[in-house]
Amino acid sequence: MGLREYANNNPAVMTGAAVLVLVLCLAAIACSFFGGFGMVDGSDKLVYYDMNAGTIKLVSSGDFPGSPLKDNDQAFRATVMSCGECGEISDGMTPEALEANGMFIANLNAYPTTDQGAGSGDRAGGAMILLFGGENPQWHDTNSPEGIRASETVMNWPCENGGTATRCQP
Repeated sequence: MGLREYANNNPAVMTGAAVLVLVLCLAAIACSFFGGFGMVDGSDKLVYYDMNAGTIKLVSSGDFPGSPLKDNDQAFRATVMSCGECGEISDGMTPEALEANGMFIANLNAYPTTDQGAGSGDRAGGAMILLFGGENPQWHDTNSPEGIRASETVMNWPCENGGTATRCQP
């Protein structure tokens, strides 16, 4: 018996299979929008650097870009990296404390304001990137040639041991 004949003789099975495919497709779409089935619950932390205080602040990913930074236009999303093992990242750490634990801030990102809460940085424009440190750091639009080069620098940050740095998460 061929597949076509089986389908003609068993419409209930074929309908069930079609419904199953539809449910799987809807589940895949839901995962892409909501980050999985309960796996993203806001317990993951995002690292922000407060340029006024000179310290980092850990913010629940469920709050991004939410209320803890609502009134602070000098707090920016930070990428913490290490050329070795990542140490513990905690609220209030300074760049020097991160370095003492074998880590460093590679860059800062600024996001435009949204209706859900405050972003940071260029409120009227698009996302911006700043390589952290250096003599004359400058913000660049993430879609500009300079911004793309800065992003590539962070992704391929060279280490003294010949490897590339890895991103550290709290």
